[in-house]
Amino acid sequence: MNEVKLNKTDLLQVLKGNLAKHSAEVAELRAERRAKVLLHMDSESEKALNDANYQPVTKDFPMIESHESEYKKVIRMVEMSVDDAITLDSRSFDQYVMDNWSWKSALDFTKSLYGKGA
Repeated sequence: MNEVKLNKTDLLQVLKGNLAKHSAEVAELRAERRAKVLLHMDSESEKALNDANYQPVTKDFPMIESHESEYKKVIRMVEMSVDDAITLDSRSFDQYVMDNWSWKSALDFTKSLYGKGA
């Protein structure tokens, strides 16, 4: 199957649910990142105060990238469509309905760096 017709209302419901899930996930990951950065800075500050020969340890804390605008764009396109049924090709269905975007694996990798499962 290369294409599927979906009810506009059903598609909007799925898209908005996927957006809400993504937004919550990004907020949680950003909070986790902030906590890890602060913990690292506190630890490094304590070491620097207590050891005159201390050499700071650098650590990478990747930013958490939000893709909310991509969801919002698709939602707006569907909302503005005059059709009650929306036709999606296989790739679009995978992204919009199944929530498997091209950037998803990079987000999953970043999640793993902060101890969160994919």
